[in-house]
Amino acid sequence: SHLYAELKRKKIETFIDYRLERGDEINSSLVEAIEESLMYVVILSKHYASSSWCLDELAQILKCKEKYGREVIPVFYEVDPSDVRH
Repeated sequence: SHLYAELKRKKIETFIDYRLERGDEINSSLVEAIEESLMYVVILSKHYASSSWCLDELAQILKCKEKYGREVIPVFYEVDPSDVRH
């Protein structure tokens, strides 16, 4: 929430889907937002990899990275990068 507020304050447009329920598949509005984004900031937290939704979103982001050459910035939140390397 702090990162989102700071990006918004700096007038950097962001997308967060607060309506997504746990266990739902990523919806078309999120896929569209990923497709239209120029870069991605992925917040990797302790339980990130245990969320199938997060992993589906990440897969979509990585497809766009390959397809369009867009930048992905990983942020490791209370986790060591070596813990999520694979």
